[in-house]
Amino acid sequence: MKHSLGQRLRYRFDSTLAHGPAALVAWLAIATITLILLAFGLDLSLVYSELMSFEGNEIHIYEESALIGRAFGDVLLAYEDAAVIGILPRNGHPLLNPPPATVIAPDDRVIAIAQNDAALHLRTRSAAAIRATAIVPATPATHAPERTLILGWNRQAPTMVCQLDAYVPSGSTLTIIADHARASDEIAALTPQMRNQQIRYEPGDPTDYVLLNRLDVPSYPHVVVLCASDRLDPQRADSLTLVTLLHLRQIADTHSHPFSIVSKMMDVRNRTLAESARADDFIVSERLISQLAVQVAENTALAEIFHTLLDPAGAKILLKPACMYVGEGVDLSFATVVEAARRRDECAVGFRIHGHEADRAHGYGMVLNPPKSRSVCVGREDRVIVVAKG
Repeated sequence: MKHSLGQRLRYRFDSTLAHGPAALVAWLAIATITLILLAFGLDLSLVYSELMSFEGNEIHIYEESALIGRAFGDVLLAYEDAAVIGILPRNGHPLLNPPPATVIAPDDRVIAIAQNDAALHLRTRSAAAIRATAIVPATPATHAPERTLILGWNRQAPTMVCQLDAYVPSGSTLTIIADHARASDEIAALTPQMRNQQIRYEPGDPTDYVLLNRLDVPSYPHVVVLCASDRLDPQRADSLTLVTLLHLRQIADTHSHPFSIVSKMMDVRNRTLAESARADDFIVSERLISQLAVQVAENTALAEIFHTLLDPAGAKILLKPACMYVGEGVDLSFATVVEAARRRDECAVGFRIHGHEADRAHGYGMVLNPPKSRSVCVGREDRVIVVAKG
């Protein structure tokens, strides 16, 4: 009997949890890196890194007896300064983005994104007015095939490739360039398992500028640089990753065609060295993994919430064009955006302003968990952050 990736992940998670906190942290290290690498660049990586760190908004689990008997869709507007994303039954698994009609039962707890527990102050109703005339009627969404380039290979790569296949639309392509001894055999074993993407593998050195130029890298919207962490010491592995990053940035400048780059540094000091002001570069460090581990140690229920986000069949954080939800150039409250998302069976938790995507001082345009009363006026290229079915 074949099991879905989600079922296999569930079994892996439950088995790991049974072996104690140390095993759980090791599992999370792999899962978190996978999650961020699959986030396709800075867009979602900024959101995940904020949730996993202790800087800014985090995921909170909160019990509020006044919500018992209310529909989940109504609860989305119950807090001014917190974004509700799900329900945690007392003896069950997290329900992220459940149907709006789902009723909050006794002993259910609310899962929300907030700065701190103080933000989870229940209000009878958000003070923000909803501008119903600005809400755009929902239309069926279409998903175009993805093109992804992976440079490098390590022990985590096979899991990432399998998860990527579960996320991308049918007809997608994945190109892998690596000089790892096991890469050829492992990729050959993975190829028959692919359902949505076709794998093209070419042996090669990811630090070779001539090779990268020949690949037409700008034609790939998403580029992932895998660290050689399983065969080199951290400093040597990071130095090779840095060389590849510098080549990629030069290619992007030469072609005036930016693309998202996601990579991983073993040493947080090297991450600082490699950082650039580019809005589409994101570098994962061990510090981020450690921060998540501390959160999970304080509240093990968070591990299952992040696990649920990893499941391709479950709800996940997505960015979608703002014009799908509300009219362009219209002054309205963020509560209106939340209501527009609710009508699509989604939870709106923020937005990204296109005009600030290259501005580090403005968080690259990413605004997570804004107050419901905050005034918003979206443009054609702005996007809404939602928790929704993929």
